[in-house]
Amino acid sequence: MTLYSAGDFTRALALCLAVGTWLVLLNQGIEIQTGRLSATLYIRVVLDYATPFGVSSFTGILRNYSDRKKNQTK
Repeated sequence: MTLYSAGDFTRALALCLAVGTWLVLLNQGIEIQTGRLSATLYIRVVLDYATPFGVSSFTGILRNYSDRKKNQTK
């Protein structure tokens, strides 16, 4: 059993697309709509997608680690 599986990656990717898109619309929607594109905006958009991906991935790793420890004590 690995600490980070393909299923964890797929779950994190799906979550980051859904939540990241919502965050971009909420946080950067007006700037995108008015056409005020800048390097800072692109960085913010990347971070809006990276944050839920990182949180979901980290949660998956912790869950797998906890499951592994439980299975070792049985």
